[in-house]
Amino acid sequence: MDGKSFSTDAGYLTISGFTDSSGVVRGGQLDSVDNRWDTTMPTGDGFSATDGYFEALIKVPQNSNMNWAFWLIGLYGEDHGEVDIAERSYQVPGSLGTELFHTHNWTPSGDNFSANVNFTGTLTVADGWHVFGFWIQPANAGNQMILYIDGKQVFSTAANPLFHTPMSIILDMENLDSVSCKYIRVWAASPTLASDGSAADVQAKINQAQPGDTVTIPNGNFNWNQAVTLSKAVSLKGGGSSTVTAGLSGALSIAFPQSGTTEVSGINFVEGTFAVDYQGLVNIDGNSTGQPANNAVLLFHDCNFTVTSNGEDCILERTNGGVFWNCTFFSNYNDNVGIYLKNSASSTQPGDPWQTLSTMGTADSTGLANTYIEDCTFNGLFLQAINIDDNARVVVRRNTFNDSAIGSHGQETSPWGLRHFEVYNNVFVFHTSGGPYPLNLNYWFEIRGGTGVIFGNTIPDISSQQWGAKDSITLEDFNIQRASNNIPCQTHYPSARQIGQTWLGNGGYSYVDAPIDGTGYGTDPLYIWNNTGGANAQNPGLNDYSPNQCGGVIANYVKLGRDYLLSLKPGYTPLVYPHPLRK
Repeated sequence: MDGKSFSTDAGYLTISGFTDSSGVVRGGQLDSVDNRWDTTMPTGDGFSATDGYFEALIKVPQNSNMNWAFWLIGLYGEDHGEVDIAERSYQVPGSLGTELFHTHNWTPSGDNFSANVNFTGTLTVADGWHVFGFWIQPANAGNQMILYIDGKQVFSTAANPLFHTPMSIILDMENLDSVSCKYIRVWAASPTLASDGSAADVQAKINQAQPGDTVTIPNGNFNWNQAVTLSKAVSLKGGGSSTVTAGLSGALSIAFPQSGTTEVSGINFVEGTFAVDYQGLVNIDGNSTGQPANNAVLLFHDCNFTVTSNGEDCILERTNGGVFWNCTFFSNYNDNVGIYLKNSASSTQPGDPWQTLSTMGTADSTGLANTYIEDCTFNGLFLQAINIDDNARVVVRRNTFNDSAIGSHGQETSPWGLRHFEVYNNVFVFHTSGGPYPLNLNYWFEIRGGTGVIFGNTIPDISSQQWGAKDSITLEDFNIQRASNNIPCQTHYPSARQIGQTWLGNGGYSYVDAPIDGTGYGTDPLYIWNNTGGANAQNPGLNDYSPNQCGGVIANYVKLGRDYLLSLKPGYTPLVYPHPLRK
């Protein structure tokens, strides 16, 4: 191999083709195993991996008629597999090509294509760097080979047994161009414990599992008359058609471990015949303050929830933190909660989680302080698809709310009240006829305290013959109108933890009528901008509580230009989407 092929001058590896002194075009090949093509001494020394996730960040060649590849191949022998994860960009100039991914089964009978997928113009070369990922699932844990481009799944196929063998990695360029690579990484396949789907066996497998292991639930229908407890950094994965019906109590109880990642995916949760207890089909707890939930990560995705009784929660999270995505929630058109956020299990006043600095946007530097709800669908949860309650810090983005609303609680009905929220780039849908429609929506977003941002949402007007027109965004301060066991009626501005309030620490003030809340408070208005879809999308309404038990008037406490503004929030930048912890 001529040394002219390889360079790290730019701070990353570049493999280039060149013409040698004899006029022959030569390329370069990086192989993780020695003596690949020497049949007299195929040692296989170097790196290879059986199953797992292979990923590379590559800048693809920009010229046509070039031949490059990022691929995996089994160790030398007649029986081995080959996976061309990304290969050949010359057939379609300006794109990643028409043979982006294919597999071979090299057997004594020859080269047999087991799968082939072609992409034409899916991504353009002008996009520059791309992340190519390939996941070979263990035979007992999915048995799929899945291709990802820039973090998005684009293809999957069943794995032939030949691909469950040690695979090495190759990156090469064969023509007069160059291919660059910033990294190649491999994640080992975690040990998998396959359960029979019963609550007892799932619990037994979780008890056996070590951090990093996976417990699987097969496809099928399972009645759980006892809650399964998950308090380890373990993945609990259903097959996509794994349906768990909760019997006498909630189906799953999750406690954040001290470190590591807990993951739940691929499970359908259904409410059974148990009595409604205002708990969740899934209950989630953290540490004593819950902000953030220890140093652990919760990933919860690709699950479905169906509840039937008024007052039942799909998910009750009594902490902050975690990423929820690609989940679906259905209420059977009852007053249920999709995700209830109430971080008050072990808080004390003063010193509760409310009294820490804001972690909105990129202020959540680790992505662990807030709860993130992304790319979910809520159906028929017409009052509280998401209920933002005590000390909650939540980001709600890119979800679909079909006849489903977001509710909240201030300090008048809860000991602490919500902290802050970011609601953006969601789509709200209101059906006016057919079947059970229209549902009795009172708002799309009811806000009763704290601060936040609302922007970039599609928000139609709520208007129907049966129920009349409603505000899309309603602003409330029940502290000034509703008698409470938590704090006295508020008679001075600002009222305790009302809309537009935050915590600053040093230099902040206290509330005249709520000394229990301590000191350190300041003003941080609610910002609302760039919402479309209806006349009220950018026109929040003020709502007074009735009967008025304290005498206050909302218009004196929540004022445009002081407590909320219809403009971009200065200095605010959202955390990158999708959440960095999503795989």
